[in-house]
Amino acid sequence: IPLRPLIFGDNRRLQSPSERSDQAYKKHFSSRRSFLQNFGCFYAPETMPREIHFVFPRHVSEHIAELFAKECCAMIEKLTKFKVEPIVSFYDLYDLMTSELSSNYDPGMVVFAFDDIDSLTYFNIRFELKDWQLKRLTTHELGRNYKGYKEYKDGNSRNGDRGLRNWEAFVEQNVFDIIQQMGCLPYMIEQKLNYDMQLVIDVSEK
Repeated sequence: IPLRPLIFGDNRRLQSPSERSDQAYKKHFSSRRSFLQNFGCFYAPETMPREIHFVFPRHVSEHIAELFAKECCAMIEKLTKFKVEPIVSFYDLYDLMTSELSSNYDPGMVVFAFDDIDSLTYFNIRFELKDWQLKRLTTHELGRNYKGYKEYKDGNSRNGDRGLRNWEAFVEQNVFDIIQQMGCLPYMIEQKLNYDMQLVIDVSEK
């Protein structure tokens, strides 16, 4: 499929691949990430939330929770040019937290960490917060990525800076989802598509 040029923040233009080859297309997709990091989103709405709720089960370390929330908000600010503040909360039962959010706050953006024990939890959180912009993540993934990051910071890593890179990628992938939940457009296709339909496949992490 011929790829069109893309426009990022500050009207920065990413050219189409110079040739139709695996290598050229891989480079193009890699460049999308670097353009977004360097120039920010093509569009971020003035009405996007300026506060983001981050909620975690009580057993999650306060340090990990605040670090994750802080780094997410710093990256969101870089991509959107709007300053956002984290509101970090902890809960004992997830349904009590969804009730508290619904009762005490106007619907906004919430990043909801939960223990992936009951398969219904994932869907129940969405149902209870149907008026909210919602990003869900599991405490298992949060803890796994932080463990490698901490080993790197403590100088105990056996894999060089892999722990740091995995943590940064984890934050980044969550942020990319969050900004789209808030109505941001990471980039815009420059010209009219030369095909009738575009199929996007959401694949697993592996």
